[in-house]
Order: sequence, then structure tokens, then C-alpha cells
Amino acid sequence: MTQLTRVELRRIFSRKIVHLSVLAILAVAVLTFWGLWQSVQPQSAFEEQARRDFEQVHENWVQEQEFQDEEFIEQCLADQEVERERTGDPTIDYGCEWPEPTLEDMLAGYAPPAMADLSTTQLQQTGTLVFFLVLLGGSTATAAEIAHRTLGTWLTFEPRRDRVFASKVLASGLVAIPITALFLAIVLLGVPLLYQIRGV
Repeated sequence: MTQLTRVELRRIFSRKIVHLSVLAILAVAVLTFWGLWQSVQPQSAFEEQARRDFEQVHENWVQEQEFQDEEFIEQCLADQEVERERTGDPTIDYGCEWPEPTLEDMLAGYAPPAMADLSTTQLQQTGTLVFFLVLLGGSTATAAEIAHRTLGTWLTFEPRRDRVFASKVLASGLVAIPITALFLAIVLLGVPLLYQIRGV
């Protein structure tokens, strides 16, 4: 590592926005896993809620049966069959009949999300925020160079222009890449650990 790169690293780490960005990334990680802790639970944890919901839904279903119009249902089913034949799609469903709800169907709706889907979603959502925070930290370093009118001096000083530019890029990468990689590792390792702790 050259002297110029060490100087650039010192300059980057002396900026408060970099420290605040790292703290914000940690806060995002904590909030993310707190939210996941609430949502990733074994199905048994939802049985009581599922039973209450089932009773309400079943009561609504019973009330609906009192107002069912058989003629309307027959016409609806006939229209549905015509549309299926016309399009050749046997999966078309007009929702003519509301089958009696079961507790098993209700419990199936409370199944925790698949670990792979959850990991992918978290990486997309929180990764974007981490990218923004890292970009914010890097942009303030460039803005400081412009504000203090040193950028032009650094880059137009012919004998060292390439080395100065390379040191700035290298220093930014040495700060941004480990922070981003650490956060991604926390998400990738934390989600399976959360499932294991929760017994899902």
C-alpha cells in the first residue's frame, strides 16, 4: 500500500459521514432482523390466531350460504365453462362458488416464508440501502475535494496524476467493499441462523 493510499484512507476515516453511514448500516441490520424475528415463527405459534380467524371466516361463510342464489350460481358456472372452452384454458375460475373454509387451509396461510425467498428479498431491499449509504460516504469525500478546490490541483499536477487518482479509487474501494461484504454476510448467514433459532 502506497503512502498516497494511506493518506486517502486517513482522510476517508476522518469524515463523520463515513462513521454515521456505518452506524446507519448497523441500525438497518438490527431493524431488519428485529422485523424478521417477528415474522419468522413456527406454524404452531399461529395456531391460536388461525383458529380465531377460521371461526370468523366460517361464520361469514355460513351467513353467505343463506343468501346464495342457485340460479345465479348455475349461470355463473355456465359462463365459466363457455369461457374455458373458448380460450382452451381449464384453469379459468369465476369464483362462482365459495367452498367451505377449513382450519387446515387457514393454517397453511400462516406458514413462514421460504428461507431462500426471504434471503433474496432482504438482500435486494437492504442491499440497495447499503449501496446508497456507501455512495453517500464516497460522494462527500469527492464533494470535500471540490469545495476546498484541491481536486483540480491533485489531478492536474502532471507527474503524479495517475498515482493520485489510483490512490483515491483504491482507498474508496478498500473502505466500501469490506463494509458492503460484511453486511451481505450478516444477511446471508443471519437468515438461516434465525430460522434455526426459531425452530422453523
